[in-house]
Amino acid sequence: MEDKGLEFKILLLIDNASGHPDLEHPNVKVVFLPPNKTSLIQPLDQGVISTFKSYYIQRTFEYIIDELEKDGTLSIFQAWKKFTLINCVKYAALALSKSKPSTLNAYWRSIWSECVKTKYLISNINTDELHSIIITLSHQIGRGDFKKLAFEDIAEVTTHEAPNEEQFIESISENLYDSTLVYSSDDEEVVPLLQVQF
Repeated sequence: MEDKGLEFKILLLIDNASGHPDLEHPNVKVVFLPPNKTSLIQPLDQGVISTFKSYYIQRTFEYIIDELEKDGTLSIFQAWKKFTLINCVKYAALALSKSKPSTLNAYWRSIWSECVKTKYLISNINTDELHSIIITLSHQIGRGDFKKLAFEDIAEVTTHEAPNEEQFIESISENLYDSTLVYSSDDEEVVPLLQVQF
């Protein structure tokens, strides 16, 4: 920041989830978003995440196609097994790099309009077009459920919100034990299966 002639000032916007530690620093201001409004005004919930997911899915589908073309004997599962953490990080970086700074800036309008440099939301992508590309790639994979993938499926995957802290804990609590029981023999203890759903 010094090399750009900027002061060391930080504004940290945080959702109102409990558990955030108090931070006291003269150059850092912490502001909590209002309860039950976070998903409506949070910049990353305003399309950035959906766009990121779409680009990431596109690249991972391209990866599967590449692997299947290299070795026609591979199953989709075997191709996925070759997918590494390095691939994941690389594709995440590629997906993030597809968003222009002006687009990211425009998503702040609902929470901090004074910092937005353009009057109109300028999107550098057409999500319908991107979803069509993903569907074309899935049909090119052409096996299993990939050949049945529809526009609605992609829209659901890219816009589905991650559970908040309370939903996550509730999901784990509700699904901790399934009614399905595993029996080893008549003499042994009944062991419930652990199933967590997200």
